Amino acid sequence: GIANSFTAETSKGSVTGTLNLAYKLQDDVLAYATYSRGYKAGGLNLSNINTVGNLAVNPVVGPETIDAYELGLKSAWFDKRLTANLALFWTEDSNYQTTQVNLINNVSSLTNAGKVRSRGVEVDLQAQPTADLSLYASATYDDASYLRYKNAPCAIEVRTTGTCDLSGRRLPGPPLWAASAGGEYSHAIAEVGGHVARAYLGADYSYRSAVFTTAADSIYSRIPDYGLLNLRLGVRAEDGAWD
Repeated sequence: GIANSFTAETSKGSVTGTLNLAYKLQDDVLAYATYSRGYKAGGLNLSNINTVGNLAVNPVVGPETIDAYELGLKSAWFDKRLTANLALFWTEDSNYQTTQVNLINNVSSLTNAGKVRSRGVEVDLQAQPTADLSLYASATYDDASYLRYKNAPCAIEVRTTGTCDLSGRRLPGPPLWAASAGGEYSHAIAEVGGHVARAYLGADYSYRSAVFTTAADSIYSRIPDYGLLNLRLGVRAEDGAWD
């Protein structure tokens, strides 16, 4: 490769922490509110980048600052045979660190995207109707997007030598919808070697909506929505000695 050199330095600090307020509405119902400030240190691009000219890359990667808010309820019902939890979350990330690839010279480097936001709701249910039957279900809606990313790298299918504005586009990685559900039924059938043996039948299902896996939301990086089903049948010792 062509000999290249540059000089760069960075130094930053941050105060982080969490504030949590909780109140029992009744014995088995807890309401809470949480605020937290997170921090991800910056650094330097140590790859063979250009720091001058049309293909210049900033060697300094700025730190991320994350402000997260959450409101929720945790509750138990019917002598704790049913647990129901609800959470509303809102997270804003300033100077979001991400990878960019320049399609002209194919150089990959770290950069700050500006600002991103993740907001949504989570629901979680767990039930034990009988001693032999357990059930669960959960779902998450997560609206995660770039709030501000004006000078972003373009997706490979976009025929341009410039930059693209990804403001308002989906953030790669988190699905808009994620859900899971399942359960297990077990029953004592015999005693084996001093251990109570239980036969069990279980099922688990999970779903994720479509996601992008590159920062530029290229259509070639899109993973379609999918579901996974797992079934299991077996025998185990009640005390966990074998399965």
